[in-house]
Amino acid sequence: MYKNQNLNEVLTHIPQNATEIQKQIIQAKVQAVRSSTVKDINESDVKWFTLMEDGTRGYGMTLGFPTILIPAVIQPRDGEVLHLNASEVSWIGSINLIVVPLGCAMSGVVTSPLGRRRAMQAVNLPFFIAWLIFHFSSTTGHLYGALFLTGLAGGLLEAPVLTYVAEITQPYLRGSLSATSSMCIIIGVFTQFLFGLLMYWRTVALVNITFTILSVLALFFVPESPHWLVSKKRHADARKSLQWLRGWTTPQAVEAELKDIQALFKTKKGWEFVANPRCN
Repeated sequence: MYKNQNLNEVLTHIPQNATEIQKQIIQAKVQAVRSSTVKDINESDVKWFTLMEDGTRGYGMTLGFPTILIPAVIQPRDGEVLHLNASEVSWIGSINLIVVPLGCAMSGVVTSPLGRRRAMQAVNLPFFIAWLIFHFSSTTGHLYGALFLTGLAGGLLEAPVLTYVAEITQPYLRGSLSATSSMCIIIGVFTQFLFGLLMYWRTVALVNITFTILSVLALFFVPESPHWLVSKKRHADARKSLQWLRGWTTPQAVEAELKDIQALFKTKKGWEFVANPRCN
């Protein structure tokens, strides 16, 4: 409430009978609110979060795509080279979800060295290739290969997205923002239903590529996770990341939070030394 008010203006509303201690408490509270790291949460966090969730929305699109693909290959229109039987079609709805656990198992190991942001960008490459394969597919194997890639990419996306959300949000927002990942997946599914009404499935696959490209480009406008940057001893970059994430604030406003992150990694290293003294 004090964000846009001058301190002197606020002090004029203090009751005349307030003691000096009460006035000092009110002044401290006003200063805390004005310099708070959460003061611009609606202006900053919503922007980066919308950009970041492009990846999960892309995975949702791969889940909805078989819904428009299956009818088109069971009863193909004139000129369509793909015509699948019931047994072949049953795998179209299964391969993606069968492969997802494999991607999840590999997610942390494969994406951690890259950083959260670059990992989310890199995972869009399998999506891009899969949509191209869908568009130009001429055999059942092409469809299965594309579905394998989408399932693998969907699993690989799990660790960087959820870790990124956990590392850059304040605790009171973490649960609600994490939950919107599911919402973005559903939105992705819905877009495929809508596109299926308007376009042929091969055209839909081509249009979906644009969302993949936009996702990669959008992620250039958000900073890397400050936790990951601290783990790589890039403390200056971590400070700049926190400034952006907390509403383009001053270095002093995020210094306490940065020290907390640094202390967290020092504690973690200490426990690792106790557990494995020979490896340190």
